[in-house]
Amino acid sequence: MVTQTVMLINANVARPPVSPVGLEYVGEALVDAGIPVRILDLSFESDWTASLQRELRQNEPLAVGISVRNTDDCSFISRKSFLPWIRDVVSEVKHLSQAYIVLGGVGFSVLPEDTLRLTEAHFGVAGDGEEAIVGIARCLINNEEFSDLPNLVYLHEGNITRSRKAYVNLASLPAPRRQLFDNKKYEALGAMVGIETKRGCPRQCIFCADPVAKGSTIRLRLPGTVVQEFKNLITQGVTWFYLCDSEFNVPILHAKEICHAIINAGLGDSIRWYCYCSPAPFDRELAGLMRRAGCNGICFGVDSLCDKQLLKLGCYHSTGDVVSLVSILKDTVLYITGFKIIKRE
Repeated sequence: MVTQTVMLINANVARPPVSPVGLEYVGEALVDAGIPVRILDLSFESDWTASLQRELRQNEPLAVGISVRNTDDCSFISRKSFLPWIRDVVSEVKHLSQAYIVLGGVGFSVLPEDTLRLTEAHFGVAGDGEEAIVGIARCLINNEEFSDLPNLVYLHEGNITRSRKAYVNLASLPAPRRQLFDNKKYEALGAMVGIETKRGCPRQCIFCADPVAKGSTIRLRLPGTVVQEFKNLITQGVTWFYLCDSEFNVPILHAKEICHAIINAGLGDSIRWYCYCSPAPFDRELAGLMRRAGCNGICFGVDSLCDKQLLKLGCYHSTGDVVSLVSILKDTVLYITGFKIIKRE
């Protein structure tokens, strides 16, 4: 029987708050493997050092996992890096505990080597974390080597070493219970709670980091599993959601299946959700299904209204697709939450 726990720390304290969906998925993988989990959500702590001291003095953990959702604020104006903050959290954990420190998250997966060197954590997981974090915990319990585990990044003899890449079969995972974090509190503070319907993107837009962080092969979650995750969160009082897919409508058939599953479960009138979509493929059938399934807004990556520029950016749509899209949205009365456009040269 495992007595030591794995402590998971949500280190994203930016505002507005963002529910730590990836960290919660990883936490549930540990729970399903019979490994106890403790949560410290720094997003809700007024004195983070006191919170760390309180938690780490109660019981020495087996390992400490820290999420790196973003490496910076993605703003040309402020250009604020979050990595010094992550380094401070890692340093404080080291001061208070002898536990191994593991970094993960989309931000870490985009810049794993640089992030590991700067923060001086022991390990990092670049990519899917569910199997890797369970493997790390079991190796620590059994005093075994880590080298055979997937997706690891670590310092070995002064050099950064990366283990083999592996991707989780999302269709084989159970519906997340979503009970590790206070998702209702996040909603009360203005956040939309995240849900994944897939991971990975095969597109090669030159500005996008999603294929780097999540892989270039699309892996789909079963519609019934997605619906059950919605239900699990609804029972906790959550009603506003954001689908965390790279593009909800890629592939379009899966997007329609998700909408049908939500509608058939009778959830369309009780939830509201937002998502990212590509301007193509997108048709009137999908627009109607999304509206009936509770979609309240879509952020489209238009990127440019110049076909020459779109080709340079590696985009998969044309200005003609955008014109068609606008017509569909007007007829369906679906709201647009954002149009990202680069001006024509």
